[in-house]
Amino acid sequence: MKKSYMHHFIWLAWIAFVVPMNFDSLQNTPTAQSLSYIMINRTYTHAYIEAYTRAHAKEANPSSQWGENLKGIIKKFKPSRINGIEQKELALTLDACGGKNGSKIDRVLIEFLIQYNIKATLFVNARWIAANREYFLDLASNPLFEIQNHGFLHRPLSITPREIYHIKSTQSLSEILQEIQINANVISHLTGKIPRFFRSGTAYYDEISLQILRDLGYRAAGFSFSADYGATLGADRVAANLLRAKSGDIILAHMNQPQSQSAQGMIKALPKLLEQGFRFKLLGEIEQGDFIDD
Repeated sequence: MKKSYMHHFIWLAWIAFVVPMNFDSLQNTPTAQSLSYIMINRTYTHAYIEAYTRAHAKEANPSSQWGENLKGIIKKFKPSRINGIEQKELALTLDACGGKNGSKIDRVLIEFLIQYNIKATLFVNARWIAANREYFLDLASNPLFEIQNHGFLHRPLSITPREIYHIKSTQSLSEILQEIQINANVISHLTGKIPRFFRSGTAYYDEISLQILRDLGYRAAGFSFSADYGATLGADRVAANLLRAKSGDIILAHMNQPQSQSAQGMIKALPKLLEQGFRFKLLGEIEQGDFIDD
């Protein structure tokens, strides 16, 4: 086990410090770069972080706003309308948090979603990708799923030291940038696609980190409700939470805890939502102006 995790972190270190964090070039070149190009841009990577930090240092005062419900975090969306009739639409989002106790795969859940043709946006952490690279690539190639950014070390985003659910936040501009962009590099390097939604570890942010996300072209992802409360609930409670969903809700659940009852709860409830006429959308399928973030 120790050898396996060491291998994962060596690979992540290679991605973090060799794959470029040149944000402009990543936006303009969506495919993985040649090794020579990567090496040339390595210096610019760190120069960019330093320049951004200097440019925004005066703005980076200690933040009084901190939480999962700040303005600027998307929590719901406006369902589409056909012939003036509002459609019954939901967005299912699944987190894969990574780390020692969070790098497993809930294959039962994924296979169920595929069987029922249910779309889901997958917020995937860099450590989870390192532990499950081949499976990650399979998910990324499946049109039912889209891959979005769940950070490098699964840290809440803050300009100053904070803690929530016993998880320590970032505590500087450079740490915020690294938490966001290292995993963006991993995802874009492996898939050729640049994530456009970011959910921090715990989904907590301060207003400075929200501004940084906007600067980088991200939408900060929150949720309408958590179906499984961090994969801690029994199947019946997960199902009951899901069956209270309303059109336009962004649902949070987890795909990295196969020992939990999250999958069983979703297997109970999601077919019933389909029977009620609900359709599941990827976040990337929703018009940007239709997200509700106030």
